[in-house]
Amino acid sequence: MNRTSYQGVTNIIRFNPGMFITAGVLIVLGIIAASITTGWLQFLIFISLLAAIASLTISLVVSHWIYDKTDLYSLTSLEKCDPIENENWLTINAGFDEITPTLKNQFPDINLRVLDFYDPEKHTEPSIARARKAYPPHPDTETITSEHIPADDGSVEKIIAFFSLHEIRNHEERVRIFRELHRVLTKSGELHLTEHLRNTPNLLAYNLGALHFHSRNTWLETFHESNFAIKSEVNTTPFVTTFILSKK
Repeated sequence: MNRTSYQGVTNIIRFNPGMFITAGVLIVLGIIAASITTGWLQFLIFISLLAAIASLTISLVVSHWIYDKTDLYSLTSLEKCDPIENENWLTINAGFDEITPTLKNQFPDINLRVLDFYDPEKHTEPSIARARKAYPPHPDTETITSEHIPADDGSVEKIIAFFSLHEIRNHEERVRIFRELHRVLTKSGELHLTEHLRNTPNLLAYNLGALHFHSRNTWLETFHESNFAIKSEVNTTPFVTTFILSKK
């Protein structure tokens, strides 16, 4: 995928139009209300308007910085990888795949499988459906379920999950897919999991939108129950964390 200068922030608006339309309507109504009121009520409406506009602006500015201005899509956690020819890797997505072309370009000699676990019955976030319509899947994409990874035990050296596994909201389902990922990894293999966390920086940037992210404790619980250990962490920005996981 050839990224444009504002693709990241544009995608956020494109995939979540309802949120921005609602915010716009409320701001317009607030301006009208402020113009026909006086005193303390007008002051409170004015302060609320400023807060709403500031929150919306901050989220867009931060998103533009993360997705359009940093080296997030350079996949820095993989910089030191030197795979042997035909080494088995896989990337797993929830219907929106932004990294397969980069992986194929950076590591042309690996055997890369592209797996899509999206199930509209389980993963009901409307933004995913919009993203799938906007960006067709890579031609090599294989459709799977979150219940089973179609690979032999201990056959995969690297797994890359880039902003995908948080779409599994059910804890038991999430643990099951992590156990499958654990099963197919080699003893020395790594799972590179890139996600936003429900933490202070993301709450400040995205307000209630950050509730869509999982907390660090939720991820740690998932890792523990699927027998993964954190080998290291890469923080591309204060808002994005890549956990590099290995088998215990």
